[in-house]
Amino acid sequence: MMAFPNLLLLAGLLLPSGEREAGLLAYAEGRYADAVTAFRAAIAQEGDSPELQFDLAMALWRAGQHQEARAAAEQYVRLAGKSVRQELYDGLLGAIAYDEAKALEAQADAVASAPPPMPPVVDPNDPQAGAGATPTAPPDPLPMLKSALGKVNTARDNFFDAIEARRTPELLRNAERSLRYAAELQKKIEELEQQREEQKSDDKNDKKDDDKKDDDKKQDDKQDESKDGDQKNDDQKQQQQDPKDQPKDDKSEPKDPSKQDQQGKPDEQPEAKPEPKPGDQPRQEQKQEQQPPPDGNDQAAPKPAPKEGEAKDEPQPQPKDDKDKTADAQKPDGAARQDAPGEQMGGKELTPEQRARLLKELEKLEQLMKDYRAGARQRRAAGDKDW
Repeated sequence: MMAFPNLLLLAGLLLPSGEREAGLLAYAEGRYADAVTAFRAAIAQEGDSPELQFDLAMALWRAGQHQEARAAAEQYVRLAGKSVRQELYDGLLGAIAYDEAKALEAQADAVASAPPPMPPVVDPNDPQAGAGATPTAPPDPLPMLKSALGKVNTARDNFFDAIEARRTPELLRNAERSLRYAAELQKKIEELEQQREEQKSDDKNDKKDDDKKDDDKKQDDKQDESKDGDQKNDDQKQQQQDPKDQPKDDKSEPKDPSKQDQQGKPDEQPEAKPEPKPGDQPRQEQKQEQQPPPDGNDQAAPKPAPKEGEAKDEPQPQPKDDKDKTADAQKPDGAARQDAPGEQMGGKELTPEQRARLLKELEKLEQLMKDYRAGARQRRAAGDKDW
């Protein structure tokens, strides 16, 4: 409890009076409510006076009735006039403001330590229960602490004004106490504000994390939808490219490769291959065919395809029979050969041997093209992709 000089009360003990004496006795024993009642009875009995108003103000302050105590102190100043004791008046106002600050701090601490309010119990059988009711927000302790800081600063100013009027040990101790209390409240307010800023930052980060999770979920949903669409397209293409729907390979007599390509699937477009000339085997045939041809007439096996960086060999003409060799030996130097690729004279017919070799080469090429189409269909079905 804040110390305060009771000069008027001590002086009042010397004055004989029934109600006033009862009030002073109750005040000394700490029965402040009884003291307030006795002083008011003395005012009604003896009439108003500065001494009784100041005693009443002191009893009201000790009883915790701060507004009434301030009003009684103001009444004391009006009644005292020029004889007012300024150090008593300012000291009492400082003590009242100091106690008001303490009360506000206690209220703020109670609010801060209180558990969150429970939601109202709603009867599930009553559809109108809780309709239109808005939950009340709990009180905020921060404004209470700021009000308490304002009160203690006012008390500090009152104590310094009292010290200027009269310097007493009690007023000096009260001024020092108010300065320490103001520093404690300021630190408490700053800690609470920092805690709230950190809470806001955490809430903002949590919101960002939630938004990021929502965005990631939406992105995953889009990717799943895209994969489902691609899978449906692949299934449709796979159904269109089912081997059951493809025309079977024609194992009848060999046909013209160009016509065979035109009779294939409409959605399958193999690369165009140049028509081979007599004696010139395609490079694709050189890579895939490693064994000599079954026909005993053609004894020379095709050479493997040259590696990258090696010189490419020119296609070699097929060996000729004895009749062709005799015919070539009888031709003069520089004369065009009848069986060499690209050197036939215009309008001349092929010999029977040349036609036979050309027919065999066409049969081999047609068989290679059939094998190539069958292998392409198998690879496409195994990869389950159309690319």
